[in-house]
Amino acid sequence: MPSIKNELAIVIVNYCNAQDTVECISSIFTNNEFSTDPIIILIDNGSIDNSYDILMNNYAEDKRIYLSRNEKNLGFSAGFNSGIKIAKLFDPDWIFLLNND
Repeated sequence: MPSIKNELAIVIVNYCNAQDTVECISSIFTNNEFSTDPIIILIDNGSIDNSYDILMNNYAEDKRIYLSRNEKNLGFSAGFNSGIKIAKLFDPDWIFLLNND
C-alpha cells in the first residue's frame, strides 16, 4: 500500500478484456487533472483468458495501480464491491467506479 494519501481512487473491473483495460488506464493518466495521480484499484474478475497475465506484465511494478484477482467471476456488482473494499484502505476523498470500455 502506498504511504501517501490519494484524493481519488478509481476502481476498474476487468473480465476477459485486457486491451480495453490497458487503454482505459492509459487514458486516465494521460488526461489526469488532479493534483496527484489517482490510485487505481484494478480487479480481474476471474478472467478465463490471459487477461490477468497481461495486466500483471503491464502494471506489476506501477505503484499507482493495485492489482487484485478474484478466483472466479463474481459478477458486475460483487466485482466492484471487492474493489471498493480495497480502495477504502487508501482513505481517498473520492472513489470512482469506472468501466474499462
